[in-house]
Amino acid sequence: MPDSGPVLALISLLALLALPAPASSATQDSSAGDAAPLRLLMVLWRGETAAEAGFLDTLHAHQISLEIERIDAGQDRENLAHHFWRLGNGVLSYDAVYSFGTTASVMTHSLVRGRIPQFYSMVSDPQEAGLMQRTGPAPITGTTDAIAAELKIRTARQLFPIRHIAMLFNARERNARVQLDEMEQLCEQLGITLSVLRVAPESRSLANQLQRLRAGGLGIDTVYLPSDSYLISQSATIMAALEDTDYRVVGATETFVADGALLAIAPDYRHMGERLGERLVTLLHSGEQALDTTPISVDQPLILYNEATRQRLGIEIPEQLRGQLSAVGGPAGQ
Repeated sequence: MPDSGPVLALISLLALLALPAPASSATQDSSAGDAAPLRLLMVLWRGETAAEAGFLDTLHAHQISLEIERIDAGQDRENLAHHFWRLGNGVLSYDAVYSFGTTASVMTHSLVRGRIPQFYSMVSDPQEAGLMQRTGPAPITGTTDAIAAELKIRTARQLFPIRHIAMLFNARERNARVQLDEMEQLCEQLGITLSVLRVAPESRSLANQLQRLRAGGLGIDTVYLPSDSYLISQSATIMAALEDTDYRVVGATETFVADGALLAIAPDYRHMGERLGERLVTLLHSGEQALDTTPISVDQPLILYNEATRQRLGIEIPEQLRGQLSAVGGPAGQ
């Protein structure tokens, strides 16, 4: 199924050209320094995460003076398009732009068009998203949060058998389609049944799917929650609905485990942000010729479990995994 996200985003942006400029909800801050501050635009999709904290901490550690403007899309393409229409060519007044997530990074790329350096963060497939094609004189580089589904399922199968997976899928998120394609191929190879439960923001679809899961009778033993901004924002709701069921819930981020999922094989957001910050430091200190624009991949995945959930489900951790897994608390935590 082709992804219409970028097309819809462009249509939204063009349609807004006829509207009066909206009031900005962007925030600004600065850090003092003797040199002229680096003017940094940060385009956020769902507020600040540990990735932004790691990115900024690295810049501060190198004593880089910053003037920051933040734009938070609030997981809304149209909202982000409003901000970009207001900004227009004013984006050229910044020295660099940071963008989080696939949707925000693709829309930022369309706005910037290679005219200032772009540092994208936590994009599942930069190649498929068109973020590895240079479109102007300035470089573009970033991080990918992709972790092979094979690693996730192989790790999970060392803890419990898997015969039938239900995957919550938000078709509006471009990176969710990438993850679904990979999971479909893997389940076919392993002989695992995969049921795709479609959800979407601003609808009752998530509540309806959770009700189906709670009702049971589907033959599902494992629920998989992909790395998707909407699902992450609904993590507490999802886990509250599933907390008294027998499903083994495997998530793609630490948030899911903190809220009660059994297991997650996840990127370390702060570590990835720190590595991306080093790329900007390299550009500032050594120039573009020293900048590696190959996407930074996850080199230290976190393997996390919720101890309270493990005990409730009666799952034992094999000896060979005990040194690799880390316990995470939660609402019903340790």
